[in-house]
Amino acid sequence: MEPTAMQPNDEEIKKAKLKAMNLLKGRDYTETALRRKLGTCMYSEEAVDAAVEYVKSYGYVDDLRYAQNYIRSCNGLRSRRDTERRLRDKGVDTELIKEAFESEGFDEDAEHELIKRLILKKCYSPEKLDYSGRQKLYAYMYAKGFDIDRVEKTLNELSLDIIS
Repeated sequence: MEPTAMQPNDEEIKKAKLKAMNLLKGRDYTETALRRKLGTCMYSEEAVDAAVEYVKSYGYVDDLRYAQNYIRSCNGLRSRRDTERRLRDKGVDTELIKEAFESEGFDEDAEHELIKRLILKKCYSPEKLDYSGRQKLYAYMYAKGFDIDRVEKTLNELSLDIIS
């Protein structure tokens, strides 16, 4: 092969590596998200692969670390199921998500408090909810990723606290 034929390809790989490093200066990326971002910059698949492997070799891209940080930041703000879904959407492998939850843990008490806050935000007097109102509340909470049994338990607790 001619050295001149390799030049543009090597140059493109170098540019892709620099772009990856510059992107990672601003924030953390999952491997999948970084690949997508570099792909939108019109780099070839070979250049994207080389750039991702380069930054991974230095530990700049680590999906497990990303998942752990994300879980830590979502504790008390999102349900576990919603957090898992968002991580999957970001391209984190399901096994890595499980591992991250095992290492970070998920604060069940914080989720319980979040359920309480959302119920009280959605309806001011939960003890007066009729069947239709409860169904709407359950649908809302389910869409947020909460387990309906936990929502029902919390709703009953709130109703008892208010009545007592």
